[in-house]
Amino acid sequence: MHPPPSPIKEPYMETNPRPPLEILLRHERPPDLHFILSSWKWSQRSMHPELESPIYFRILTDRINHIRTHPSTITTVACDPDDENFIFGYACTAGPILHYVFVRQAFRQARVASRLVPLPRTPPRPVTAWSRAAELYSRSHPGAFLYEPTRILRRAPRPQRSTLAATPEVVVREHSCMKSKSPA
Repeated sequence: MHPPPSPIKEPYMETNPRPPLEILLRHERPPDLHFILSSWKWSQRSMHPELESPIYFRILTDRINHIRTHPSTITTVACDPDDENFIFGYACTAGPILHYVFVRQAFRQARVASRLVPLPRTPPRPVTAWSRAAELYSRSHPGAFLYEPTRILRRAPRPQRSTLAATPEVVVREHSCMKSKSPA
C-alpha cells in the first residue's frame, strides 16, 4: 500500500507564506482622485496603441469622469487600515456592472480585488473595460466576466426640441387663424 498523496499546494503559497493583507474598504475621497485617474489611464494605455497620447488621455479622462460622476456609480477604495491615504486598489461599479478595478502591482496576489468586487452568485458579471489583468483572470475563471462596453452609463436623454406640428394646441390655433381670414 502506498501512502495517500499529499494535498497539492499553490506554488505561490509555498514560496510566499505570508499572512493575509489587512485592508480597510471605504468610499472614494477627494484626495484619492489623482491616484484613481492616473492609474486608470496609464493601466489602459497599452490597450489603445493606435491613439496618440494627447488624444487618448483627453478621451479617457472624459470617459472616467463621466462614469465616476454618474449618480449610480460607487468607487470603493481598499487602503491600509493604519494609513487611509495609502491605497492598495479601488473598484468602480454601478450595481452589477464593473467599470474598472485596479490593484497596485505589489498587492496583486493579496486578494485585494476579490475583496473589492466579490463575484456575483450568478456569473457572468458585466464589465465595461478590459485589460491584461481581466484577460488573465477570465482565462482562469471562464465565464466570470462578460465584456459589454455598451453598458457605460449614459446621461439622462436631452429633451427633444418641440416642433410646431408636435404641439397639438399650436396646430389647432394656427388652423383656426387660417380659417378666420376671408379672401379679399
